[in-house]
Amino acid sequence: MNDSTPPPLPPGAPQELQDFVACRTDQVVLDPSDLSWIPKPMPWLPEALMPSAEVIPGKPNHVRLKVRWALLFRVRLDASVNDGRLLVEGGGPLHGVIGHWVDDLNAYLGEHRPLDSLDVLGGKVVVRKQSR
Repeated sequence: MNDSTPPPLPPGAPQELQDFVACRTDQVVLDPSDLSWIPKPMPWLPEALMPSAEVIPGKPNHVRLKVRWALLFRVRLDASVNDGRLLVEGGGPLHGVIGHWVDDLNAYLGEHRPLDSLDVLGGKVVVRKQSR
């Protein structure tokens, strides 16, 4: 990916997220109750099985996400914003894929609008960009 193209999102990703990643908006609110757009992490998971998530607030600019596909597969991610960049740790077998996408996002936003903050409000994850 070059820095002039936003990193791709899965088909069906919320329009609000698409606009945020493409730098058309300054804030995105991610609702963990609707994750139907997240691709299956493993091909053997049933097609009809939708992921669910638990959002655990942490210190400022930090959140822990636990995403699971019933009792079959789960991933824990620790996400934070530091110095304008999204940092993600964890992800188990998905760490490489997630890390690569986050690197692409940070490169793109670094050229356009770096991140400012990450909060949990009402059980939803709110990510904001730095003011212009």
